[in-house]
Amino acid sequence: MKPAAVIGAPLPTLKETLVPFAEAVPWPVIVVDESGLVLHLNAPMRRRGISTHDMPDRSFPEMFPEYAAVLFGETPWLTPQDAAVTRTVRNTKVYERVWVRRLPKGACLIVTDETRSRELEITHAQSARLASLGFMLASVSHEIGNPLAAIHSMLQILQSKQAVTPETTQRGLATMAVSVRRLIAISRKLNIFSRVAAEAPVELSIDTVIDEAAVVFGYDSLGETVELIHHRDPGARLMGQAGELQQVFYNLFLNAAQAMKGEGAITVQVSHTDTAVMVSVRDTGPGIPAEHLQKIFEPFYTTKRKGGSTGLGLAISHEIVQEHRGAIHAEHQAEGGALFHICLPTRLNPAGTP
Repeated sequence: MKPAAVIGAPLPTLKETLVPFAEAVPWPVIVVDESGLVLHLNAPMRRRGISTHDMPDRSFPEMFPEYAAVLFGETPWLTPQDAAVTRTVRNTKVYERVWVRRLPKGACLIVTDETRSRELEITHAQSARLASLGFMLASVSHEIGNPLAAIHSMLQILQSKQAVTPETTQRGLATMAVSVRRLIAISRKLNIFSRVAAEAPVELSIDTVIDEAAVVFGYDSLGETVELIHHRDPGARLMGQAGELQQVFYNLFLNAAQAMKGEGAITVQVSHTDTAVMVSVRDTGPGIPAEHLQKIFEPFYTTKRKGGSTGLGLAISHEIVQEHRGAIHAEHQAEGGALFHICLPTRLNPAGTP
């Protein structure tokens, strides 16, 4: 039988229970009580040079305002969650994630450094795009060769010593103007395709992204005459890069409007689960023949008339969706019209995090 003194001994405090655990964790750890007072910082956190001599009297929001600012909830430090934070340390951006884990009478906040994985993701994405650009070279040569040949031919005619009528001069200048615009469009699309956005992913509403893409699309002459129907889902939120995702939907809208020749409707349906956001984009155009479904995301592949498209819009959209660890595919519809499905994960957590 255990001694009475042991049986009646007080239970260990939150600090006494968690200190050994916190010191064994390789990531920086912050232990707080229910009121938000910081009880303990483990060795990796202390190595950041944070003063702990007056810590019992300081709150988590006071000591770590950058972490507190990204957390949500009525009592953020007690609400189980994870949030991305970007800090500047000695003029260098550091990308981290704060993980809040609720405990009896307090919480444990674990901080993981995602800077290296973020840099690797950008590097890998850039390498993938550069590799894709390498395979494009033959197509690029063909694409820019046609307008360059047209310009060269017209210049030879206009520079010839034979008399050139004003009508021929005007037609020649118009042909060269069209060819130059095509070259500019190809160069711009290639620049978009080859770049990788450097901004950190943030939590965003996919409906807001679609709205902003629709505004830009509305400025296009085709966008002025096409009806855009947007079925919303306010709960559809994810971590991503707003500008990149706007480009995806703008490309889909413009592609549909071109296929419909500016007449028809585009319907966008948004839904979500706990782990993914789904968006379908359907139009009332001629649809996509089954034999083209496997090729439409290839750079420079287009079913439109020559000169009507650069053939890069869907390739760019495919790259952006893949960078967000999602998937995009098209379906052939017997009743007509093109249908694109996009599935994006709600989180972009790297492997190995808590």
